[in-house]
Amino acid sequence: MRLYELEDQEIYHPAVQNFLDIVRQARSKVESLTLLNQAGYKLLGRGDCGIVMNSPAGAGDFIVKFWSIDAGYEKAVACFAENQMNPHFPRLLAGPIRNVKNVDNVLFMNEMQSLSDHRDPKSYTDTIIIDIAKGILVSDITKNYVSNHIEAEWSRFKNSYREHDDFFNQCLGLSNALKILKAFAPDKRFDLHYGNFMRHPGGDIVVTDPFWS
Repeated sequence: MRLYELEDQEIYHPAVQNFLDIVRQARSKVESLTLLNQAGYKLLGRGDCGIVMNSPAGAGDFIVKFWSIDAGYEKAVACFAENQMNPHFPRLLAGPIRNVKNVDNVLFMNEMQSLSDHRDPKSYTDTIIIDIAKGILVSDITKNYVSNHIEAEWSRFKNSYREHDDFFNQCLGLSNALKILKAFAPDKRFDLHYGNFMRHPGGDIVVTDPFWS
């Protein structure tokens, strides 16, 4: 779903305009969060620098993030924008929209799911894949070793949510996405805890906020 019509002229999709209208009518950031909650937006995550919310039912499947100052996230968004075909990066729909009253910077992205629900059998397997991908990123190892390592890990967890090929492809794909980020921003320090990953509805693990601010 494309959430903007003529972004350079600030003619936005109704879902985007609705969000902007809500936050602009508030008297403070705290009040804007209250109004968004009343309008059906659901909090997905909150960190030191930003807030992520789910779209209201019936508004289309998207998530919105807003933040004030976060140089690391700005760099990540620039990388995402240049690599929109990579399944391990968020799909950007509109923004960043700058200087928005009460929330400063706003970015709209395709729907993603949290990995934090430990009752979900997918979540346990996904954290294993993230650990493997991070290990590949920091290790100076051969392609053959990588393959053998992933095979060994899958054998330990082969009764888990993901099938063999999916498990293998997620490990390699996610580690390659992290390498793209590292090459794009060699001066930035990674912050790869599980809260900075999500999952596309189709199953691909997504790195959403990879750098320290």
